[in-house]
Amino acid sequence: MRRLVFFVVILVLALPVDGVLWLVDETRVPPEPDRPQASTLYYSDGVTVLARIGVEDRSDVPLERVPEHLRRAVLAAEDRGFPDHPGVSARGLARAAWVNVTDGGGEGASTITQQYVKNAYLTQARTAERKSREVILALRLEGALSKDQILERYLNTIYFGRGAHGVQAAALAYFGKSVERLSLEEGAVLAAAIKDPSGFDPANDRAEAEGRWAWVLRSMAELGWAPAEHGPYPATLGPTGRPAQRTGPVGVIVDRVSDELSGAGLSAQLVRTGGLRIVTTIDVAAQRAAEDSVAGAVTGGNRAAVVSVVPGTGEVRAYYGGQDGSGFLDTAARPRPPGGAFAPVLLAAAARSGIGPGSFWNSASPRTFASRGVPLANRDGATCGLCPLDVAARMGLDTVLYPVAERVGPQRIVDLARDLGVSPKYAGAASLVDQPGEPMPGRARAEIGLGWYPVAPADLADVYATLAADGTHADRHLVSSVTSAVGERMLGSATAMHRVLPAEAARAAGVVGAPWKVAGPDVRGLGATADPEARRRAELAAEAVRLEKAVPWSGEVRWRETADSSDVWAAGVAGGLATVVWVGTAVPGPVRVGTTRARADLPAGVWRAVSAGYRPPTGDLPDFGLPQASPGTSPTSVNMP
Repeated sequence: MRRLVFFVVILVLALPVDGVLWLVDETRVPPEPDRPQASTLYYSDGVTVLARIGVEDRSDVPLERVPEHLRRAVLAAEDRGFPDHPGVSARGLARAAWVNVTDGGGEGASTITQQYVKNAYLTQARTAERKSREVILALRLEGALSKDQILERYLNTIYFGRGAHGVQAAALAYFGKSVERLSLEEGAVLAAAIKDPSGFDPANDRAEAEGRWAWVLRSMAELGWAPAEHGPYPATLGPTGRPAQRTGPVGVIVDRVSDELSGAGLSAQLVRTGGLRIVTTIDVAAQRAAEDSVAGAVTGGNRAAVVSVVPGTGEVRAYYGGQDGSGFLDTAARPRPPGGAFAPVLLAAAARSGIGPGSFWNSASPRTFASRGVPLANRDGATCGLCPLDVAARMGLDTVLYPVAERVGPQRIVDLARDLGVSPKYAGAASLVDQPGEPMPGRARAEIGLGWYPVAPADLADVYATLAADGTHADRHLVSSVTSAVGERMLGSATAMHRVLPAEAARAAGVVGAPWKVAGPDVRGLGATADPEARRRAELAAEAVRLEKAVPWSGEVRWRETADSSDVWAAGVAGGLATVVWVGTAVPGPVRVGTTRARADLPAGVWRAVSAGYRPPTGDLPDFGLPQASPGTSPTSVNMP
């Protein structure tokens, strides 16, 4: 009776009284659900299939085949009160009701029974009605089935990662053995993975996986379900045997889409079993151009990354993170020093501080600075005398960029770069600052102006897109919409946008403008009454000519004290896209084409191919990437002594 009264109070808090009565009357326990359905990812056209994910491996086993230590590990990790509660947690319901009353959301920790009900029978909608249905079904399921029956269903359907649904498939995927042969330590690995199957997979993040595993075993010991002493973290198999749609560049995209959906509240279980229709932002032509151009230009064991973002919307039109596929290295997300490709950030920061792109600076090489213990020299001895800042930036003259960064202030450049799109952390460590063992741990030095601090290619594309959009940042994203198997819209494409930089300072960065002032076919003579399709073809032809001659920003990062480069970059905005291309090696070292040093023209060719391969879906070509008037420059001349 106490439970019933508490339940009714909670529902009354969450919903109107008539809604409560209707829900209680209408909600019945459905028959055991059908087998799960794979979800389908589409390109941005909503028609062309990009990949299918889910329902890869499931083998049901009776509960008696599941070792008791594994059952207890799952309970310790997910629902310690399972043996005693009536299907719902009073504490979780109270938290859900409080959140519903205070902000209208749907929230609350779920019991194992609730998790099973949600994944088997309901949608993932975060609403009071869905949560109420979940509670009613959980209570009724507890009245219809025994605890062992509920736990057996749960253990046979929950997703453990690596395409494995249920404990038997998971035991084979992680350890190559049947579930009844798992040790205490191995069972804890599986229990730890349930909360975040990707994040707690040791193949993806060993430190996070081992930390969660240790917490599960410690919790079992506190409950008296396992000894305090246990063996080391067990060896696991690599994520082999992946389906074809999760290999190669598409597999990397699948991982990033899965991460984005998880961040939006759609569980890995739902994505892999819910039969969802997921429309991505990836453009067929741009993606194929990226893959084809990389395959033709990047050889000899070198690695590459390509990311193209639409300025003003944050939509990712092309994403190439390598050939290794799902669960392996994503080169587009791995930070590497950008060198000269970072210069637009410095130009924007300088403009915001009152230092214009037309200000003059001493480009002599080498030069000595009080903040450096050794002289600084420009690569290959390059110089342009008393040089305009924007020209020096294009030439990659370190003896100019370094004092500009000093004058602006390294921390101001860090703050701006993060506002523009650089992640504040990489692998848990703060970005764009010295790390432990370096001269100024936790702080940035003026070398930030030289592009010494690592940045992920995907983040740099975000930076260029923000600068091209006159300083308005739109969250980078790969998912356009998600629809359930029955046609319910679960996720839209609303993008958070906010200004992070004045338009004049953003234009001073030079990511759009002068580099693309080249002649193309004249479309003005067609007249306003010309056939729209003919005019469109002429505009595209004009853009193609401009792209053939376009010169993106480049970066060539010197490998130690040699003539070689460890990272070569091309970055710029053209054809409606902010595109960044990186070429390097899996393990940092010299990048070579045959026996010769790789130069920035290698990624520049890929950059042009991707920019030319994309066609904006509707309307005229956007302003981004077309010739524009150069931004105003500061009349002040500065000559650092």
